[in-house]
Amino acid sequence: MGKRITMYHDNVNSILPYYEKIARKFDGTKNKHAISEDVIHFLAGGAPKKVPKQMQIIIAGAPASGKGTQCEKIVEEFGLVHISTGDELRQHVKQNSALGVLAKQYMDAGALVPDELM
Repeated sequence: MGKRITMYHDNVNSILPYYEKIARKFDGTKNKHAISEDVIHFLAGGAPKKVPKQMQIIIAGAPASGKGTQCEKIVEEFGLVHISTGDELRQHVKQNSALGVLAKQYMDAGALVPDELM
């Protein structure tokens, strides 16, 4: 896990400047329920259950940081579709598809799967 977290930080630091003007950061040291409340309040524009006309959300975080937990809450609250690249890649690995075979090499090494494969 340590190698994956280091890899995450190395990579995220290079892309953060691009998203700084449009990104919203949340305090990940809070408990998962408090984080969910903060995220949902922000996404709803302060009005609970208000569903925006169009919403594209990217949830980023270190391995095992609760991304999936927060996505479940967002889906539940707003009825959105959740697409997890990690889940998709794991499914391809399980099926031993051509993509899965290539992705597994990166995943086993603790590296990020390149955009070209996604």
